[in-house]
Amino acid sequence: MIRALVNNLQNIARELTINKLANLDEWRQKGEKVTFMIALILFPVFMPFAIPTYLAENRYGLIAFDLVIMLILLIRLVYKRDSYRLWILIWLILTYITMVTFFITLGPHYARSAWLVFFSVMTALFFGTIAGTVAVFLNMIMLLSLYFFIGSGNTAWASVYADPFAKYLMFVVNSSFIAFLPALMAGFMLNRLNQTHGFQQQAMQDLQRKNKSLNLVEEKLREGEERLKAIFNATPGPVGVYVVNGHPLYLSPAFTEGFGWDLKDVQGRRIPFVPQDL
Repeated sequence: MIRALVNNLQNIARELTINKLANLDEWRQKGEKVTFMIALILFPVFMPFAIPTYLAENRYGLIAFDLVIMLILLIRLVYKRDSYRLWILIWLILTYITMVTFFITLGPHYARSAWLVFFSVMTALFFGTIAGTVAVFLNMIMLLSLYFFIGSGNTAWASVYADPFAKYLMFVVNSSFIAFLPALMAGFMLNRLNQTHGFQQQAMQDLQRKNKSLNLVEEKLREGEERLKAIFNATPGPVGVYVVNGHPLYLSPAFTEGFGWDLKDVQGRRIPFVPQDL
């Protein structure tokens, strides 16, 4: 199990350091793997700090729930198929269930609001801005529903019911707004990056097509040059080809045989018998 964990970490690190991810879908696939590996490492680290508190407060349901999450993480570790969308959905559902469980059993205090931000941002990253916005409104409905259905009998919510409802409503609105902003920015930036990547891919394809066309033209020119050389070489009379400054570019074998000049001997200078107006 430890070897599989180490191998997965090495593979993910190697794949992320090599710029070979073709599109946003592949980035999300790698992001799911990284998120999973981080959760697999950190979850056992935090459990020893949480379990004593759960035991002291007789919250055995939370302990069982944490063990279920750990079991799912271990299943994901040995599950090799690349159905990452299914696992993303599983992680988001587990995140939401965890968040709701903590709100119910522990109350909307301390850093519980950070779960709202985390859930909204992760939804926006993996499913887009619209999904992130829906997650924010889902959080608002969840918080309001908990207030009306839990009741003052839950000691974790006693302080909430001691205050006016307007104060709790302000907490819901502020928390949702704080969660909405990073989710909106994350989704917007990811969408822009995807568009930029698409433009870049299109430009690369256009460049490849143009390069292919230039290679074809170059090949045709090379073939034409070879045919001309073959014709000149077969011509019994001397043939010379010159550039505009009068320097020879090609001398046929008959030219070399008749005048004694080889191309390498006169290349880069004018042949003495060539008139100046040429």
